[in-house]
Amino acid sequence: MKASKMPQILRAACTAALFVLCGLDPSHAADAVSVRPELARPLQQAQALMAGKHWRSALRVLQKADATPHLTPAEGLLIERFRGAAAAGAGDDALAAHAFEKVIAGATLQAPERLTMMQSIGELLYQAHDYVHAATWLRRYRQAGGADAATVELLPQAEYLAGDAASAEQDLRHDIAVNGTSVPRLQLLAACQRQRKEQSGYLATLEQLVVLDPRPAYWQTLIDHASSAPGFGQGLDVAAGYLRLLTGSLADSGAYVDLAEVTLQQGLPGFAVATLTRGASAGVLGHSADASREQRLLTMARHAAAADLAELPHEHSVAASRTDGGALVNLGWDCLGYGQARQAVAWIEEGVRKGRLAHPNRARLELGIAQIEAGSLKAGEKLLAEVPDTSAAGALARLWLAYARGKSRRAVSGSSPGA
Repeated sequence: MKASKMPQILRAACTAALFVLCGLDPSHAADAVSVRPELARPLQQAQALMAGKHWRSALRVLQKADATPHLTPAEGLLIERFRGAAAAGAGDDALAAHAFEKVIAGATLQAPERLTMMQSIGELLYQAHDYVHAATWLRRYRQAGGADAATVELLPQAEYLAGDAASAEQDLRHDIAVNGTSVPRLQLLAACQRQRKEQSGYLATLEQLVVLDPRPAYWQTLIDHASSAPGFGQGLDVAAGYLRLLTGSLADSGAYVDLAEVTLQQGLPGFAVATLTRGASAGVLGHSADASREQRLLTMARHAAAADLAELPHEHSVAASRTDGGALVNLGWDCLGYGQARQAVAWIEEGVRKGRLAHPNRARLELGIAQIEAGSLKAGEKLLAEVPDTSAAGALARLWLAYARGKSRRAVSGSSPGA
């Protein structure tokens, strides 16, 4: 959970420490310390070394400054200001934070300077992996009105890394409410929920996450869970498998073959051909010891698909003559496997209008999927949102809805999946 922008933040903090917290001249420091000549000399030497980015040498000079006889508290704090800046530049984040903590505890600071120092301490402690104390200072910074977005976002990260997932989740929800969702916020929220074993919250967060960041691993977790729901059975397995296919979350060659066999068994050879050809194009099929078996299965699926396609007009006439719409819905779903999405929508809609369906929620799910594949994303989203959560198809409908929303988002932004 290390923040990728931390090095830039620390360089900015170091610059601020040098020229804001220390002052350009030791004799004109922020709290107007009167500097004796015997202290001014090493401080001026340290300042020159820091200006040349000789941080370690500056720290050694400041150690000599510590030995100046009869240092006053104010002079000691001035040395700590310089030490904090030099240590930050040298990458000794713990020493820099410790020095600035002494300054903030002992010096009289104006509110803006105090806020800047709190920010630096929180960032330095985070970079030093002292997440417990980093969270304390980052929280103080936010409570004092600190609003730098990169710094504020470190707070829940520090809390999570310190083992306080509950506080991290609370602060993340606050950030999301104020600033909206983002991939890093949702990823950290999911990590917190997983650590706390909040399964329902974790899955809900993943559903939001796949809209923005459709990683196959996220999809695999979600589809696995939906497929294990009570009442999930034959009929829904193809809709789940098709979603795996489109999201790249079929685990391996065996998963492609299993899906192709299931679709063939259910009289959907178009889906079988689509599954096997996509697996070959992705480089998953055709390279193992089972390559000949996979080729035989593809040949079988193509023969079945050719025969099925030739019978579609006759099958539609038979289905249209029935008193219920079930056969029309099944025929439309069969069409979708051949990429004939608009024909699929027309026939499934025809079946839904006829009614008397044994599985109305499954029909609504399949119609929503067909609408999505036909490019009618809004119509598909509306249908999927109408599938009751309490039905066996409900969990799967939510996932297809997330898929549709992600597809809509990418169409608007022009980004590719996983971008």
